[in-house]
Amino acid sequence: MWSGIVTPATAELEQDVRAFFLSRKIDLGGKTLDQYLEHLRIAVTFHNRECRSLRELLRS
Repeated sequence: MWSGIVTPATAELEQDVRAFFLSRKIDLGGKTLDQYLEHLRIAVTFHNRECRSLRELLRS
């Protein structure tokens, strides 16, 4: 259901997603939500680290 949660790979949208889940009692079964939020954190970190160099590579 929430597998697309990594799509918004910006820090601002990550904060919105985290706030949404923290403000509600949503049970996705065990550690599923924690894993989705971890995937989102990884996607945001990757985006922040690689976005500029990838953009430059694609322009060349």
